[in-house]
Amino acid sequence: MKIHFDKQTPPQICITWAQAEGDGCEKRAWVQHRTDGNDWASTGRYINVVRVVGGRPAGNPTDFPIRHSDAISDREALIAFVLGVGGDGTTAHNEDKAA
Repeated sequence: MKIHFDKQTPPQICITWAQAEGDGCEKRAWVQHRTDGNDWASTGRYINVVRVVGGRPAGNPTDFPIRHSDAISDREALIAFVLGVGGDGTTAHNEDKAA
């Protein structure tokens, strides 16, 4: 599991992890803040997850609303989500210095 900032403007924190050991499939998750008509769950924040091919996001992301969004930070929500879906937590507290 790698916690890092993507190359979007502005950069946002995201996590990339292996779907299963040795299968070559990775996933990436990040938090998206919504204040417009796209806030379908009325939570303001969503975790987006997409597969990664060649180091870049591929396909359409799936979004998961973050309930009680004032209780945890984006970083905490991402770590909890990835660990909850089986991401390897061995580097969860040894992230890149930029994160």
